[in-house]
Amino acid sequence: MSRLYGCKGVLGEPAKSWHLFRFIKSKYTMSSLVELMAELSTTCYSIGSCHWVEVTHINTPDDFYVRPTAYKSHLRKLEVYEGPITESKLKPGGVVVFKSQTKKRYVRGQIRNIRDDGNHKICDMFALDYGFSEAVPVEWLNSPKREGMPALAVRCQLELCQPKGKEFDKKAVEAMIYFVGDEAAKMIVRGKTADKLTVQLLNSCPDDISTMLAYSEVSSFGFGPNTANRMTCTNKPKFFYKYKKVQVGDSFPVRVQSGDSLQNFYVSDVKEFREYVAEFSQISSYLRLETEMRPEDVKVGKPVAVHTGYKYERAVIKEVTVPEEKAIVQLVDCGKVIEINMLSSRLKALEREYYFLQPALAIYCTADEKQAWDNGLQRFLYPGYEFLVTVLKVGKDHETPNVVSLARIEG
Repeated sequence: MSRLYGCKGVLGEPAKSWHLFRFIKSKYTMSSLVELMAELSTTCYSIGSCHWVEVTHINTPDDFYVRPTAYKSHLRKLEVYEGPITESKLKPGGVVVFKSQTKKRYVRGQIRNIRDDGNHKICDMFALDYGFSEAVPVEWLNSPKREGMPALAVRCQLELCQPKGKEFDKKAVEAMIYFVGDEAAKMIVRGKTADKLTVQLLNSCPDDISTMLAYSEVSSFGFGPNTANRMTCTNKPKFFYKYKKVQVGDSFPVRVQSGDSLQNFYVSDVKEFREYVAEFSQISSYLRLETEMRPEDVKVGKPVAVHTGYKYERAVIKEVTVPEEKAIVQLVDCGKVIEINMLSSRLKALEREYYFLQPALAIYCTADEKQAWDNGLQRFLYPGYEFLVTVLKVGKDHETPNVVSLARIEG
């Protein structure tokens, strides 16, 4: 296939954008990279906005990934690792630095699945800053030195680009790779769904990439049923918290999370609490980047993140006490039920699967108060106090408590 253009600079030099990127690079250090992500994160890709990007991976014209060119200088810093992965991070959803055969170097990735392959464990990885997937042995995984940074690659589809048949064939993919080339592209956001942007891509080709593919007769030009555009009304995927499953007779060490009596208190599994602490900084950084909710969108039962003064915590709306002003929420990782001001609490809607990978930390319990052996019930229920529980009767999530017996941790 002959290239359908021979001129460069059709778009002209993106002088203003590059001046902006130089300013950003000089202004932001690694310690303030989170703030950079907040300004240029995927949640800020409003319809009609323009961005200079690199196309990092192409599956098909309706499934590819881009990364803002401003992020390139930060990649190496994010790919520094400390050593072999810890056991707490070796689970689906964990973010690591892995040795990539695709890029021939170490890159950041998220574990999607862990499986056994004979004598080895294999991890199915998703490269957060590029968009490709790859299977690698667990020995190739390392703990990142810097945690808490969101994915830099954004999933996209071309506007007005539809397959000739049921799906795009190999020729269409090869043509897109050819027209995209290795140069930066100007991306105009034309539509947006929960997990994908619909975009127009322009580079030094005579026309935008969708039109070039149509000229080459490897695609059809027009809207399709999966196109996200200004008129699209898309239902976002709904996620719900998972809760620790226990059975009668289960016995395990716990720490107190909250409570004012043994008739109504919350604990967490000690091991799960330590894993939560290890990942909290990353979760909190992601939450800071999410868009704040509008008060009119606050609904009973909706998973949210609440700013409690110095950090964000996962929660669920229990009751709206004053419409668009106040609500009662339950913090699912400590169990507390509090009333909040919708604006000052900086509510964030939780609409990404990542926030639901780890079950709610708090386990709802009740026990006979005569079992408290300490010098006072107030001290016994102090957050952080550890003891053993044995499940006598199974409750339901945070609705009805698990009936438990208590015992000291010996040794």
